[in-house]
Amino acid sequence: MRTFFTALSVYAICYLLVRIARPAFTLPEDSRILFEEDWVPGREAITKAFEQLFKERASHG
Repeated sequence: MRTFFTALSVYAICYLLVRIARPAFTLPEDSRILFEEDWVPGREAITKAFEQLFKERASHG
């Protein structure tokens, strides 16, 4: 489970880094779960970064 949750965190951070490098990047709809679900580790921090970078609110599941 630790490996799974670490992989989720890495994917989320990679999407944020891509957005920084390519401001026109749009997040694939199926990947929004990384920023919306309560069970994602570190959700509060990555959701805050998501909302600042993507200029939209992440719905909280």
